[in-house]
Amino acid sequence: IRKTPDDSITQPSLKTSPSVIPSVKQNQSQQSGIQKIVDMDYAASKGAGYVHWAKRHNLKAEARTLLAYQQAGFQSPEELAIAISDAHESMLTARKQVKDLEAVISKKKELQTHVQAFLKTKPIIDEYEKLPKKSKQDAFRQAHQSDFILREAAIRYFKTNGFEKVPSGKKLQSEIENLISEKNAAYVAYHDAQDEEKKLRTIQANLEKMLQKNQPEQTKEISHERNE
Repeated sequence: IRKTPDDSITQPSLKTSPSVIPSVKQNQSQQSGIQKIVDMDYAASKGAGYVHWAKRHNLKAEARTLLAYQQAGFQSPEELAIAISDAHESMLTARKQVKDLEAVISKKKELQTHVQAFLKTKPIIDEYEKLPKKSKQDAFRQAHQSDFILREAAIRYFKTNGFEKVPSGKKLQSEIENLISEKNAAYVAYHDAQDEEKKLRTIQANLEKMLQKNQPEQTKEISHERNE
């Protein structure tokens, strides 16, 4: 690979040395990000000032693209395509894990709501059961109707979902906190994989534009050599 003093790339090469850094993401801070190469036909439609900016932008984008490609250890466009596919699969896996954990957490919190309602209403129920006369029980129940409704709803929930005894509130809270930690880790993994896929796709798109740009120049060089 030859670079001119202004970082322009005269001949992109997709073969790299084996002694390279194995991951694009490990060198992210060194590359200051990889941006897409601007289409020069589009730039021309925006005016001379935009063309001037686009040329400078593209030179930097090309240099950073090749640097990232080499440092990732890719030996061919096919290897890059495989890495993109792997990153996409990692993103889908992490996203599914986040959604699955969210569903589990939602069910745990629903259970927690009923456990809290059951425990909160226990003193009311105990007091009700100690009343000696049915008339007093009826009046007491009428005065605390909302508590009895919550208690009965909790008992129905436990029976419907196969709980033979009321789960421990403390243990349930600990399980929820652990699940939230797992979800947060999966969420980070999801965004990391998403960023990696986006970056690799930018490298792929830039390389394709670079090769297309150099094809006419290579054709001219071959034709000139034959004429000599």
